Amino acid sequence: MLSLGNVVMRYQLTLLCLLVSSATGCWSPSSQHEHQAHWLERGIVHEAFTIDLGFEAVDADSGGTLKPLAVVQRDGKPVTNAMVFCRWDSPAGDATESATVYATDGSPAWYAGPEFQPAALPCSLHFRIVLPDTPTAFHGEITVSQADETAPAG
Repeated sequence: MLSLGNVVMRYQLTLLCLLVSSATGCWSPSSQHEHQAHWLERGIVHEAFTIDLGFEAVDADSGGTLKPLAVVQRDGKPVTNAMVFCRWDSPAGDATESATVYATDGSPAWYAGPEFQPAALPCSLHFRIVLPDTPTAFHGEITVSQADETAPAG
């Protein structure tokens, strides 16, 4: 027979396990949503850097959002001090450039921009990347189509 003390202890142990797995990244509320990274341009060389451009579809099946992604590497290692900006084309022409955030929870680590819900596909995504110790910024563009959004990640 379980005593009240045993029930309380089991409850506390369960809570502790949830907290530890959440803190270590094994489970998080955001992982309940379907995220798919789609890399449309890979291996772009600019100066001594290699750049991959793509986007992440968040809950694409339910009319979700898209998030711009960029990977910047030098000599096969992540570059953590680049300044990456992105801009979605807007049918109204009022698109503004947004800064990205360096996220190490992805594999590979990437720069992720704010989520965007396109009015229509296809739409264009422009990147401007200021690289460390490089005189010229990289400018790149990808076009996201319905086929890209629903294709298997790769």
